[in-house]
Amino acid sequence: MRKANKQGLIIGVVLYAFIVFCWMCTNSFVGDAALFPRMILVLFAVLNTIMVIQAFLNKKQEESKFHAKDAVMPLVYFAGVVVYVILFALIGYFPATVIMLIAFFLILKVRPYWLIAALTGGYCLFVYLLFVLWLKTRI
Repeated sequence: MRKANKQGLIIGVVLYAFIVFCWMCTNSFVGDAALFPRMILVLFAVLNTIMVIQAFLNKKQEESKFHAKDAVMPLVYFAGVVVYVILFALIGYFPATVIMLIAFFLILKVRPYWLIAALTGGYCLFVYLLFVLWLKTRI
């Protein structure tokens, strides 16, 4: 078995263990609160099974080499989420979300700029109408 295939199998086993652990954690949830997390865990299990099957069947898989430049954008997104969480705690949901959406649209080079404003405004309007007016929650 090739090294890349073996790594895929090892990752698959570790992910199965994590899925089982998370499933056991949902046993303490009240009533139907466990339904959505369990649906997500079932989806992860199906995707993990597909990955394990591909590791068995894909005998000509080439080993991919890690390049530092490939890690830059995921790290930028992670840093953006961390900044969003901090802003959320400091200034609230709507201002933090507007800043985060605009920043990510600019990083993704969405053009024209009026589209960024329209999408951000539309999202905020939708969330306000849904949660504040219809569901009567405080954001």
